[in-house]
Amino acid sequence: MPRAYLSFDRFEILNQKTDTKHSDNDWLCMVWTVNDKAYSKTVPLVNQAGSQVLHSGDVLRPFSDYVICDSRDTVTVTYMVINLSAIESWGDQAAKASEFTEQVLRLVAPIYLLAAQVVLGVMAPGAELVFEKLAGAAQPLLDKLSGAIGDLLDTAFQDAITPLLKEIVDAIEEFLGGRPNCNGEVFHDYVIFLPHQPAKELRISKTYAGPQNNSNCGNAPHTKVDLHMHRSLVELPWGGWVPDPGAVAAP
Repeated sequence: MPRAYLSFDRFEILNQKTDTKHSDNDWLCMVWTVNDKAYSKTVPLVNQAGSQVLHSGDVLRPFSDYVICDSRDTVTVTYMVINLSAIESWGDQAAKASEFTEQVLRLVAPIYLLAAQVVLGVMAPGAELVFEKLAGAAQPLLDKLSGAIGDLLDTAFQDAITPLLKEIVDAIEEFLGGRPNCNGEVFHDYVIFLPHQPAKELRISKTYAGPQNNSNCGNAPHTKVDLHMHRSLVELPWGGWVPDPGAVAAP
């Protein structure tokens, strides 16, 4: 069955988000969309020794994820790494990270259809109609779709996702007992698989400079990430998409 893969081949923490007297505990929050369907996944990041206690200079273990989808589908992956080390309980960290990811899912799930409205010049189109129009579209229209999706994702981060995380982080402040509150975003980004793309493996290397809202935490976090994205080439004989059973679907 055809799949779209996103693999994080290497994370290198150039500068942790937490002050140097403490450590990071970072969580990767991912939302996949396959056309108008959305799925989420939240995983802890660990170093080469398998520890979630992270410091500047650590290289983290690779991580890969995928969804099962038709090659004509438009697929996006919105991903964000957040530090929650000021929460003492691992279980509480996991619960907060998962809760945040689920709220991000609800914010980005409508974006495909909103972008389709822009590129097709129609209002409130049916999902099946949009899929058929865009699955076989020419490259200029697909480029316009990619730009519209990117613009909407950028707006979602600026107007909703980043403020949402700040609310979660600020709510923890009163329980820190004098420790600086260094929880929050390490970095965020997204990738877009347009129909039939990428036909070959696409490798990307980026260094992310994240925000630092508390001067007591030191310099802003910097993370070097090497990743690659690709689709498998086998077509589903009956068409359509099938979700990854390990992911969580939008309600």
